[in-house]
Amino acid sequence: MINDIESNLLSDEKHESTSDLFELIKFNTNNIHNLQSEILAVASSKQFTFIVTKKAEIFKYKLNDLDSLNFAYSLKPSQNIEVPEEKKKRFNDDLVHIWTDQLGNHVIIKFDHRCYYFNKLLQNPFELVSLNDIEIYAVAFDERNKDEKTTQNILISDQNSIIYSYKISIEENKKEVNIKEHQRKKLFEPENISKDDRIYAIYFTANKRLNNPFFYIIAITKTKFFQFEGKNDFEFVFDNYNHKTEENQKNLENCCKIFPSSLKQNSLKKSDLQILYDKEGSKFNHFGWLSESGFCFGNFKGNEVPEQVQNFVVLPYVKIKKDGIRVDDFPISFCHSENHIFILYSDCLTVLSKITSNIIHTQYFTNENFIGMNYNNFNDEKFIWIYSLNSGLYQISLKDEDKNVWQDYLEIGDYEKAMNFCHSYNTKIEPKICKLYANECFEKGDYNNASIKYALSDEKFEEVCLKFLLKNELDRLKNY
Repeated sequence: MINDIESNLLSDEKHESTSDLFELIKFNTNNIHNLQSEILAVASSKQFTFIVTKKAEIFKYKLNDLDSLNFAYSLKPSQNIEVPEEKKKRFNDDLVHIWTDQLGNHVIIKFDHRCYYFNKLLQNPFELVSLNDIEIYAVAFDERNKDEKTTQNILISDQNSIIYSYKISIEENKKEVNIKEHQRKKLFEPENISKDDRIYAIYFTANKRLNNPFFYIIAITKTKFFQFEGKNDFEFVFDNYNHKTEENQKNLENCCKIFPSSLKQNSLKKSDLQILYDKEGSKFNHFGWLSESGFCFGNFKGNEVPEQVQNFVVLPYVKIKKDGIRVDDFPISFCHSENHIFILYSDCLTVLSKITSNIIHTQYFTNENFIGMNYNNFNDEKFIWIYSLNSGLYQISLKDEDKNVWQDYLEIGDYEKAMNFCHSYNTKIEPKICKLYANECFEKGDYNNASIKYALSDEKFEEVCLKFLLKNELDRLKNY
């Protein structure tokens, strides 16, 4: 349903939605002061979203308050620093990217072959001159870092899928703020990766294992899922995969899972990886990956540091047209939550259940040029933002997202989880599910559990007694 609120940002255009999973609002950003240029890239932290426009302007707003959207910075390259001509000729795609950490303390932007850094301590973005000789395609921040004055060690990957460690720090004094770029260190160079199948995303987490720092690192291409792990520091970790010893070659083979493409050549413009964290924002819970084999997702096991993922679920890219016909198509972007997947196509948003793998809703759009979407969990309020080139912003509120999840668990026969969700969202349905659960237990001859579930159900007392009497199991009703 459309949330009909009064706002100077609301467009006159209405988008009908029959879904009770979410509320959909379209904001017309042309009504926002100064934002008169096309949106090229977006990144979100837990509290803020950053927008890069075609005019090399950066806008920022709080996630729960779009009225706070305001001009933040203008990207002005240093006059005395030139980008090498060979770099301009060689890399002419994906010219704009933006990355931020979970708190929004640190932001790195790639714009027209140049890289910039800013945070709230700076009055203007700082051009990262030391990165002028490479083209960045992936950045991974250390989510343990709460310090605004340093990024700590982060990971970056370039056009050749080489992974480096890198660090930026800020030194304040009474007169000025100085930025220091620490020398980047080359850590890993994968073999047999084409430019089209480069590394598109990196994440890492770290904790202590046996009193030593232990790292778990994910890097993805369109067809490859890398999982590196090791102790001490980044250099020590990647040393286990770099040297051409028999043991290291085995480590490299084990760390890379290959998913052959099921799509036409170059049909997926780019790959993406999204990690869902725990409530503290430090532990990996779930992952979603836009691969050429299909949409891939799974869960992380392990207490302090994730164990390597072994089980992957892969779903084909399918959407339902307005006439009801199911067709294959190639997605633009995606988001995912604990129980649902949101896949963005050129003309619609498809919502799938992670539990049943079924399409449960389709939201259609017209005359949009979508560039991406972001998922955010802000103070337990879950939002998805969809962005289009023609300055369009869609907000999807997921506050009632899980209220029908019990139906998905019921469909696959997981009565326990169905009951748990009903207990939280729909207590009126709970007795009916208990009846179904009891019937299944009874049919399987599990009479003790059947009597317990019947006691919680809306089945009539006489009917229950008759069932057990016919089976000569009346003594099992002591739990009823």
